[in-house]
Amino acid sequence: MIQVFTIYSVFFLATALVSFFVAFLAWQRRLVKGAIELTRLMIAAGVWTFFVMIETAALTMQDKIFWSKIAYIGAVSTPVLYLIFVLRFTGKDKFISVKKSLSLFIVPVITMVFAITNDKHHLIWLGFSNISVETNIMEYYHGIWFWIGYMAYNYLLLLLATIFLFSFIIRHTKVFRSQGWVIFFAGLCPWSASVLYLTGSNPVAGLDLVPVSIILSGALMVYAILNIRFLDLAPVARETLVETLPDGILALDGQNRIQDINEAALTFLGIRDKNIIGSPIESSGASVIPLLNAIIDHKSVDQIEIVNNAELYTFRIIKQAIKSQPHSRLIVIRDITDQVAWQREIREGESDVIKRDKLLVAIAEATAQLVEIENIEDSINKSLEIIGKATEVNRVYIFQNHNEPGYKMPLMSLRYEWTDGSVEPQIDKPASQAVPYEIACPRWYEILSNGKVIVGNIREFPESEKIVLSNHGIKSIFISPVFINKSFWGFIGFDDSHQERSWTASEEQILSAATNTIGAAYLRKNNQDELVAAKEKAEESDRLKSSFLANMSHEIRTPMNGILGFIALLQEPNLTGEEKEEYVKIVKKSSERLLTTMHDIMDISKIESGLMPVLLSDVNINELTAILHSFFKREAETKGLQFFFTGSIAENLETVKTDRDKLNSILTNLIKNALKFTKKGYVEFGYSAKNDIIEFFVKDTGIGIPEIRRQAIFGRFVQADISRSRLYEGSGLGLAITKAYIEMLGGKIWMESEESYGSTFFFQIPFIHVIKTTESSSPPITIITKQERPLKILITEDDQVNYYFLRVILAKAGHKVMHTVTGGETVEICRQNPGIDVIIMDIKLPDMDGYEATREIRKFNTEIPIIALTAYAIEGDREKALEAGCNHYLSKPVKKEELIRALTSTTQ
Repeated sequence: MIQVFTIYSVFFLATALVSFFVAFLAWQRRLVKGAIELTRLMIAAGVWTFFVMIETAALTMQDKIFWSKIAYIGAVSTPVLYLIFVLRFTGKDKFISVKKSLSLFIVPVITMVFAITNDKHHLIWLGFSNISVETNIMEYYHGIWFWIGYMAYNYLLLLLATIFLFSFIIRHTKVFRSQGWVIFFAGLCPWSASVLYLTGSNPVAGLDLVPVSIILSGALMVYAILNIRFLDLAPVARETLVETLPDGILALDGQNRIQDINEAALTFLGIRDKNIIGSPIESSGASVIPLLNAIIDHKSVDQIEIVNNAELYTFRIIKQAIKSQPHSRLIVIRDITDQVAWQREIREGESDVIKRDKLLVAIAEATAQLVEIENIEDSINKSLEIIGKATEVNRVYIFQNHNEPGYKMPLMSLRYEWTDGSVEPQIDKPASQAVPYEIACPRWYEILSNGKVIVGNIREFPESEKIVLSNHGIKSIFISPVFINKSFWGFIGFDDSHQERSWTASEEQILSAATNTIGAAYLRKNNQDELVAAKEKAEESDRLKSSFLANMSHEIRTPMNGILGFIALLQEPNLTGEEKEEYVKIVKKSSERLLTTMHDIMDISKIESGLMPVLLSDVNINELTAILHSFFKREAETKGLQFFFTGSIAENLETVKTDRDKLNSILTNLIKNALKFTKKGYVEFGYSAKNDIIEFFVKDTGIGIPEIRRQAIFGRFVQADISRSRLYEGSGLGLAITKAYIEMLGGKIWMESEESYGSTFFFQIPFIHVIKTTESSSPPITIITKQERPLKILITEDDQVNYYFLRVILAKAGHKVMHTVTGGETVEICRQNPGIDVIIMDIKLPDMDGYEATREIRKFNTEIPIIALTAYAIEGDREKALEAGCNHYLSKPVKKEELIRALTSTTQ
């Protein structure tokens, strides 16, 4: 590319160098406000003139057009950067956020794109003249976007910058005003040159003087930087110095006309109209008249108190004459409300310190009383007296909470009280005992139970509380909660009946601490009482356990003696058939008695260890009670007793949601007890539905229960008769288990009894009604039929005796039996012998348990019936077995009938 540098090229080169030099000077002062923006502006101008210089030196039209397009980079960005610089310099930072700054470049970017693609649309240049032989310059004929997107937009930016500069020049001091004029004229030079260019008034045709004029702008900037401390003494916007000051500042001339006023002064005076410069202050619309009058007065005011919006404010007004303007004065309005309040607090604080020290000494003395005196009643009363005198109140008292039936909130009762003699004591009055929170003061319970205090003058309290407290002559009160073992135990109150008072923060803290100390002392006494009670309970428990162990020994050894003794008799020769049958019956009955005892021990153990779950299901109450009546009727008739059942529920309400096994066990225990302890007369049981509960009863005409034993019978390891000479067998655990089951179901149990005339046990459980569907909720009754063919049965049992028992039963029924000992072995046998008809799976096995073995089998055989067999018999095992994939569940000891029924139901 051939270039010929003319005199015009030299001008543009000089302009670029001046621009870069100004940018260099500005960058050296980049920490000053506006310096970075000026640096960017001058770099853009330098880039613009540099590429114009190359354009003037190009010899071909194609080259000139190319460099003109490149020069547009600086041409379109310089006006935007100039506006940003002016905004920064004049303190209008809020207008030059990143988002707003980028939006200013939208039109320039569009212009640049149009310039580069001008050959396709001619929006920037319509055409070009020939290159002048004398000047090597050609003229550009401009298109529509040049006038709209370039010139109009640039002049708009110049207009905005000019407005901000004029506003700045008018409002600022001489130094900053001079800097503003420099910037104004420096920016005006290029735009004046552009007018000459666009109007055809150039001395040389086609010569754009705008880049050349930048050399004058740069010279002005250099002069400003080097001579009037431009960018060394940068202006700070008036908003920064004046508007952000907390003091009100205004200037008045000799005729009280407002020369200047800041936002704080407008607020203090209550002036809403901000456009009042030049108006007399008397007609400014100020609403705070006392402050206005103090300002108009020529004397300074050290302190003036003014009520504004129902609040008290204190101001100091400072007045200073303005030397450059005779009779004018600068007025500073300073809000010293907080300072005065602080001084007042210091004076009051000195008094508070004396009170606080006095109160701390009293608390220390009261604490010593609580620690040293053994009698807790005397120590608390003495402590209340010490604290009451130190706080100079008329009454100190302690209320204790206690629960009563029929109330949602606790009741409170006055337990301790001290008065100074000027008020009437209340501790002996019935009105001070068992006072319900929910009637007297429900707000108190909510506040105190959350660990907060109630404090203040009674006239400020809710009307209902004000009436009650004023009747006792109380004017001011402080209430602090007492917590014992994290439970809201009660509260301590301090009454002032002579005057209203302001309870200080230190008083609240110290009295709250004293409350905790008294609560701790009371807890110490309770712990001592509980230790004594625990000792007595332990002694009673030891006695009961000794009796229980003796009872258990009897209940286990007696049936075992019968079992072993009669088995030995069965081994004797020459026994008749009747004798053998009688001996077998005795062995069976003794075994059942021993099994019942073991079941009771296991159940109470699971209850105490928390391993007894509640399994809810749909239960038909009418059906369950009918089964129980039928089951126990024969036993009652055998003893010569009448056995009644009363009560029923409508068909549409008879199905409820509860734990079937537990409800059955509860009723069974109560009915068995009634039959056991009744020699003549009758036993009756029944139930009725009452709203959301079902109430059951079991009534008998038996021996009754002595009054001294009525509470003990529900305890664990306790019987109504715990002597060694008892007439009735049993472990004494039945009622303890029954009570535990009822409570687990969300109910309660109680009794009525008269010794020698009988007893009635009542219990209630929640009535959770289940909507009856067409399907029956009760399990289908399995009819035992004779097996149609011999079965191939695999027994998995590691105990040889249990295996032998099962094998004998099944062999006599004609079935073929296989045997495995471990779960792993069972899985492999089942995999290799697909012809097995059913598996009897023990749960407790040496390697993998029965649940895991069942799951493994189900992976390759989902059809074979599996019957789970376990000696654990823990509630929930049935569901666990079925979930693992078993078809049926039996618990040891298993009866022959149960085993046959299980085989029939799973193989038919």
